[in-house]
Amino acid sequence: MLMVVLPSPAGVGVVAETKISLAVCSLSSRIRESGNLALKRPYGMSSEGLIPALVAISCMGFGGNFRAISRSVAINFYFCPEIRMKTSSFKKKIDMGQKNIAVLLAGSGVYDGSEIHEAVLTLLALDEAGASYQCVAPDKLQYHVVNHLTGEPTLESRNVLLESARIARGKIKALETVKAADFDALIIPGGFGAAKNLNEWAIKGPEGAIDPAVKAFILDFLHFNKPIGAMCMGPTVLAKALEGSNYHPQLTVGSTAAPSPYDIAAICAGMELLGSKAVMRTVQQIEIDAAHKIVTAPCYMMEASISDIRNNTKQLVAALLQL
Repeated sequence: MLMVVLPSPAGVGVVAETKISLAVCSLSSRIRESGNLALKRPYGMSSEGLIPALVAISCMGFGGNFRAISRSVAINFYFCPEIRMKTSSFKKKIDMGQKNIAVLLAGSGVYDGSEIHEAVLTLLALDEAGASYQCVAPDKLQYHVVNHLTGEPTLESRNVLLESARIARGKIKALETVKAADFDALIIPGGFGAAKNLNEWAIKGPEGAIDPAVKAFILDFLHFNKPIGAMCMGPTVLAKALEGSNYHPQLTVGSTAAPSPYDIAAICAGMELLGSKAVMRTVQQIEIDAAHKIVTAPCYMMEASISDIRNNTKQLVAALLQL
């Protein structure tokens, strides 16, 4: 019987994500013809101490390529029931190849940055779905800073990246240092920061400019045929980025048939002016443009509770990961 000690090097997807530093297990002497592995618990080791180890990295000749294993080898775990329960999220991440999603933030706070509920609930939904994520934001000054108690602008000056780091708990990268090729999909939460710091919709309407780095980032995802999700005012960022291009996606920022604190009709007209197709959806719905692999959700563009936002972001994430 072969005893294997498997370290968890930084960057090895699921193993690193689940914080497995060492996994000790015995490999059965028989590797099935189908390519399945039978992993058994060594005598005397507790259930809690047994961590699923991908010993096939060395045995199957994949050279440490975790993604190749997760997509090419069917791995069966023959453990006691409590181990199966404890490794359910582990196996879910194996099955989906643990997609890595870029989450584009625009500051911290609904009036001058990213909408915090939408941003955090997006990260939660991604984690629950077994995906990893990387928050990114432009490294530049915000358009302005708003007192969230009074709603009035202040004389302060703040940086978009530094403010976004509050939401990301410091785990964030400057947009200028990443590229679409590093990710499987992109999500843009809403908030007025999306319409002030990523583009200028809240200041100048559809005629306002868009941050060049933001535009390039979005266009690269479309070029690589990778899915994009946007919520609240996020779809206006997409519409502006795609202005004058050959992409004419169907996007939603909400519906005129349900209560909203904003002028949904005017925003829809602006997106149509830029070449996108505006679709009416309520906070209980999402819009899926399968042809362009774009999913949009109204979220706080409609009158909504935090539970509504939780459900709407979860809908968007689930649809995005299926594209």
